[in-house]
Amino acid sequence: MGWSLQAPVSGLAAWLLICTKRPFRVGDRVKLQAWDLRGDITHIGMMYTELNQVGGTVGSEDLAGRSILVPNAMLFQNIVVNYTPQQTAAFVLDEVIVRTTYNSDWATVERILLQAAAEVTGDIVQKTGVHPYIRAQMYDYGIQFYLRYMTPATDRPRIVYELTKRIVAAFARSHDVDFALPFVYSQRTGMQLATRRDTQHNAAFQVRNIPVDRIVSTDPTDSAREVSELAESIARHGLLQPVIVHEGAPGNYAVVAGNLRLAACRQLGWSEIPCVLSDAQPVSDPRTAETLGT
Repeated sequence: MGWSLQAPVSGLAAWLLICTKRPFRVGDRVKLQAWDLRGDITHIGMMYTELNQVGGTVGSEDLAGRSILVPNAMLFQNIVVNYTPQQTAAFVLDEVIVRTTYNSDWATVERILLQAAAEVTGDIVQKTGVHPYIRAQMYDYGIQFYLRYMTPATDRPRIVYELTKRIVAAFARSHDVDFALPFVYSQRTGMQLATRRDTQHNAAFQVRNIPVDRIVSTDPTDSAREVSELAESIARHGLLQPVIVHEGAPGNYAVVAGNLRLAACRQLGWSEIPCVLSDAQPVSDPRTAETLGT
């Protein structure tokens, strides 16, 4: 009998703890770390606490409308994070990450981000006294700017949406800033023709899909293990860098750089692969090919 009553007694004891210590109240947003559950508390009973789930059906912090019953006894076994311990001033620190090119004007980026934050979170700044600020660091494709600001714990998705909308619109209007995006290609949809001007050589950089049976590998010495490892990566993330080829006879191409990528895509059964046409002649020395980016 003692064993069977263990859970009810623990639940009742937890309910008494909630009533006396008040670690959370109806209306608070909490997270159960061990179960990765988040929700707004709608009812606290003697045996169960009821949550309106946050997320779950969508990858966001919007309310899902699903009710979750959490046994109160779980409070003695798990960590509970309360996002809104003070409901009258329930604000948390949040951030929006913006990735820009290295040649974007730093001052213009900061001005755009802080102006967007001032428009969206101005009322929050008045309540909290905490102003938005910026941190930054370099990454492979440019500079990552972190716009950090205070936001209502239960209203984060809307604030992020409003900030993102203003930032993207301001970037589109300015010629001094640009988003940094790596080349990402999809085998299924292919890559529509993308062109940019190469200011150094005053020539067009073009990416096009070319049938793999029209491309001749210039270095077939890659090991089966290397090909399989790269094929697995491409299957998960897509082809992040196009193959560079040289056109010989019309409709026939030889690899300048990217033999390993070509072999991996062939192993995956691709019929076409994104390529960049180059005037450079293919090299026969495998070490040179690796230097060029195979």
